[in-house]
Amino acid sequence: HLSGRGFCVKSHGIDDDFLHCVARDNSTFLVLDVEYRLAPEYPFPAALEDVEDVLQFLKGHPDKYDLTHLAICGFGAGGNLALAMAISSPPDTFETAVVFYPITDMWISEKRKIQLMDPRIRDRMRRGTGGVMPLWVMDTTLKCYLRGHPRNIVMDVRVSPGRQQDMTRYPRRCFFITCEGDPWALEARTLATGLMGARRGTPAFTTVRVMEIPGVGHAWDKYRKLDTHGMQLRNMAYNEAARFLRREIDP
Repeated sequence: HLSGRGFCVKSHGIDDDFLHCVARDNSTFLVLDVEYRLAPEYPFPAALEDVEDVLQFLKGHPDKYDLTHLAICGFGAGGNLALAMAISSPPDTFETAVVFYPITDMWISEKRKIQLMDPRIRDRMRRGTGGVMPLWVMDTTLKCYLRGHPRNIVMDVRVSPGRQQDMTRYPRRCFFITCEGDPWALEARTLATGLMGARRGTPAFTTVRVMEIPGVGHAWDKYRKLDTHGMQLRNMAYNEAARFLRREIDP
């Protein structure tokens, strides 16, 4: 598992509530919450290299870990890293990927992503966590992550996994959780739709799910002032994602 906060802000442990859903008492799943190096001190690809180190550790201990059902998941920037790691690894390394409101395409400018939102949704959403992220926050975090790299690095699929044309590089089972008021939702839905289209009629690649949470924005589940309805949405999304990871649904 990989937490988010824009590649730059320390967030290890922030997703404990979700991870406890996955590794509940009667689960056979073992959860590894990976702490990776942060930008701007450690820009791309440092975080991915850290995830690669964990993967190599697991592969070095096949007697302890069942690598036939290896899954990877992440929130926000962590979702970007999860997808990038999945498509960069040897085929079939990861059986499952679950990503919450991931960043999948850095080639499209952050300003353009906000413009592409439904204006009615954009106007009624609050700004910041749980709403439409301010443009300066989006721009700053991504510039920190890509510090020192040429502009065309955004076309690298390890940066923009949604640019991967070979859909067989993705795990067999993918679950995308998006937010109606998130500027990054469209690119995640576009990727999911592409996966569904590419896998239609191929039994080995059939499990792609999308859940869009209505009336909320990026990282809504981390918002400290969640009302009862917000908590219900969070619990629903967490439980569905945990069940998918545990292979209790769509195995």
